[in-house]
Amino acid sequence: MSLRTKLLIFSIILALIPLGIAGRSMIKITRDELKSSANDKLIVTVKKVTQEIEDFYKYSWLAPLRLIKKAVESEDLGVNAKLSLLTEGIKNIPDIVALQISVQGVSIPLLVTQDEFSNKLKKLSIDSKEFLKLTSEHLATLKKDGEIYAGDLTYLAEADAWIVTLILGLDQRTFGRSATLSARVNLDRLKKRIENHQSAEKIPIKLVDIKGQHIFAFGMPDLSKNPLVKTVMELLASNIRTIGAQPYQRLSGEKMLGAYGIPSILSMGVIVEKNETDAYQAATEMQNNLIIWIVFGFSVAVVGAIIVSVSLTRPLLKLTRAARQISEGNLSIHIEGREQKNEIGELSTAFNKMVDDLRLYIDKLTETTKAKERVESELELG
Repeated sequence: MSLRTKLLIFSIILALIPLGIAGRSMIKITRDELKSSANDKLIVTVKKVTQEIEDFYKYSWLAPLRLIKKAVESEDLGVNAKLSLLTEGIKNIPDIVALQISVQGVSIPLLVTQDEFSNKLKKLSIDSKEFLKLTSEHLATLKKDGEIYAGDLTYLAEADAWIVTLILGLDQRTFGRSATLSARVNLDRLKKRIENHQSAEKIPIKLVDIKGQHIFAFGMPDLSKNPLVKTVMELLASNIRTIGAQPYQRLSGEKMLGAYGIPSILSMGVIVEKNETDAYQAATEMQNNLIIWIVFGFSVAVVGAIIVSVSLTRPLLKLTRAARQISEGNLSIHIEGREQKNEIGELSTAFNKMVDDLRLYIDKLTETTKAKERVESELELG
């Protein structure tokens, strides 16, 4: 391998290795930061939605229901007054579409329904009272213990309505026996609020139940094969209320970043996810830019290496040729380059001086030899 080729390769390596190492290091750091940032954003979104669900439960549903419960338990109000309270109360609570008082041993409960929702079902030829009423058997299966029950998610496809049930136990002294106050809650406002979050965050937000079914999606499609949904199903089954992040891979092979949250009420989980490619878009752009800069650096390194190698090897080649001519007896040769203010110029000057000195030495040696021969010739003649 010639010196020029060695210099060319060495110059390219010297130029590209630091660029490649620094670039890869920066991309790795950026990917880690982007992953952390993406996970943080997903978790923040999950927290917002989870808190939204809990706030709806506490302030929009449970708080007014407790006020109604307290009024129903009041000994100062008669039956008609309590009925009026239920009727007026349901008008002022947009999410509650039915209020029901059920007394043990009484076959027909006291049921009040929201006019707007009832009219909507009537247009669909659905009996609102039959749909919203909770039978004593159904109540018995739902509220087995505890002060409050919240659950029994029901989807009415004809009206695209999602309904949950809240049940509060009433003081036995109110009716002289066991009784409950129950409410049927329409989740339409909550659904719209989550859709607003989805639009604002530009991240898909899904609610799933313990079976892995997609809540608020038509037909409740089964998502149980999704690894993130499986995690949520396990947490719901174990009654663990938590928030976390989890990278995973879909069955299609698509890599995702995901986060999940389990509200403290209702048996449902919140999941948000983002494509890993989208999350690492900035790092991908950096990597593409690095490739461009490496190609550019390679081109510059090649050109620079050629210039450097030529500037170094050309004078050496001239010196080699000149040395060969000197060995053949040509002492009149001179090489250019003395005008360069560097080592090449000094080498050229020294070489030319060596040639001049060698020529002078040979000339003197020749003259001395000739003089000696003349003297010897004269001595022989004498």
